[in-house]
Amino acid sequence: MASDTTTSVASATNTAEGPLLPVEVREAIAREVQQAVARASAASNLSGPWLQNRTGDRGDPDDELVNVAEAAIILDLSPSHLNKMRCRGDGPKFVRLGRRAIRYRRCDLRSYAEGRLADSTSEYAA
Repeated sequence: MASDTTTSVASATNTAEGPLLPVEVREAIAREVQQAVARASAASNLSGPWLQNRTGDRGDPDDELVNVAEAAIILDLSPSHLNKMRCRGDGPKFVRLGRRAIRYRRCDLRSYAEGRLADSTSEYAA
């Protein structure tokens, strides 16, 4: 008799896809999965063994080449805005490695940002 109730309880809590979970638990799992995917996506763009070998001949970190997405993060801009600045000619210096391969040296990003230092908003008026 106990096996009948165990079987009926098991069939009530299991479906072909697996056990049924409370809505709160499913939502919590979905949030955790989304956060993990976001962390993995961000980490894959900004770190990894491939990043360690992208410095210049001297191994100087300032000569490291970064792509548009990384440069945009460094400058706190969107990649689209950085692309538009490059097309207008008013952005930081860049390196064209191929027809579509654009990279920025960290030292050029730093000097670009330092060139934009201001003490007052009135310095912008032209």
